[in-house]
Amino acid sequence: MSKYMRKIMPFVNENRGYAHRGNQPAGRCILESSEGGGKLTLWIQNLQPETLYKAHLIFAQGNGYAGLPVCNISPNANGRAKQNIHLDAGDLEKCIAVAVLTSKNDAPLCAYKDEQVPWHKDFALIDKRTEEVTEAEPQAFETLVPQDPDNLLSDAFKEEVESMIKTHTHMQPFEKQSRDVEWMRISLNEDLSLPDYICELLNEPFVKSAFNQYNHLILGKAVDEGAKRYYIGIPALYDSKDKIVGFRQFKSSEDKEPQAGDYGYWLVFMA
Repeated sequence: MSKYMRKIMPFVNENRGYAHRGNQPAGRCILESSEGGGKLTLWIQNLQPETLYKAHLIFAQGNGYAGLPVCNISPNANGRAKQNIHLDAGDLEKCIAVAVLTSKNDAPLCAYKDEQVPWHKDFALIDKRTEEVTEAEPQAFETLVPQDPDNLLSDAFKEEVESMIKTHTHMQPFEKQSRDVEWMRISLNEDLSLPDYICELLNEPFVKSAFNQYNHLILGKAVDEGAKRYYIGIPALYDSKDKIVGFRQFKSSEDKEPQAGDYGYWLVFMA
């Protein structure tokens, strides 16, 4: 059985070029494990926004190193992010470092349990899924459009979104955009003129739990031949057994069909 372990690890800069407003990224992480499970807490500041980052546990593996993706990181407009992730206690005990990586595998930040090691030189990703991964085209956003939308968005909502585009943090939640969709990071407590059915969805315990864990939702605006479409996304780890009422599609942050444990977003179309 796992005994209680708590390790505080400061982040150090690995790759330059991800500073925010001239300040280099910094922060710390806390690893906690016990018989009841494990928890990883990340605090990050001065990390360049509008870039897709992913936190990895780094392990020694044979003569090289391997990384296990555990969550996406979306810094706010001030370059700050905080994440609490529940993980397997054994993984937290065995890992030697926690790295924040870009899609190019650059590491703006890395925190080490003990001495710093050159893990970048021989590095591979771990896939803990047992299911076979099949290649498929990303699902187009048109598949999210309900056949008979019950409500139309008000002009007030559309004006509010245009205002938010100027003030809220823009982000790229998906490696490959399926359309010309502009995504922004939003709070669950935004003062928006939403249709009643969307308000009901956002009051679901699943949505509140996701917001408390990942500290954001996403709002997307797509322009298709002059017509504007809007989406709300709820961050989550994919489970094919989940049946989230009102959310028609789970879209993985990576450019592939979702598999168990993938990070991404449950999306709902708003007419």
